[in-house]
Amino acid sequence: MTELFSTSDRRDFLKTSVAVSSALAAMSIPRAVHGGAGETLKIGLIGCGNRGSGAAVDALSADPQAQLFAMGDAFEEQARSARDTIRRKSPSPSQVAVDDDRIFSGFDAYQKVIDSGVDVVILATPPTFDQRISSTRSRRESIRLSKSQSQPMCPAFTR
Repeated sequence: MTELFSTSDRRDFLKTSVAVSSALAAMSIPRAVHGGAGETLKIGLIGCGNRGSGAAVDALSADPQAQLFAMGDAFEEQARSARDTIRRKSPSPSQVAVDDDRIFSGFDAYQKVIDSGVDVVILATPPTFDQRISSTRSRRESIRLSKSQSQPMCPAFTR
């Protein structure tokens, strides 16, 4: 039986297919995800305890263009206290741009944070709130949710 492809043909085929698939993969990355120079990334924080405050400080430290824009917690005093802590610990206090009218409290605070015009939301809530928040996400797909991983994530986030 004769061989249809020689060894060099297979190598050429593999080289070409790897090059083409790499080029296609690079082209499929959505360009809207990458912000331009000087573009501010507005961050919302849902859950203003120690885990949420730490995650917000980490996010602000990672990108000088990031700005904490809105905060929500079940208790208003907790959110206000967290804002002061984050402002103290962040690399630049000007990155914490949360005015009093963008501090939300109550069990619907998560919805108000999502609707406030943020680009990214950090979730630092107990697991019981994950399902409610993830169903809100399905109504507004342009928001990206980031769940603190110290507790298991609701299966709806992994879909």
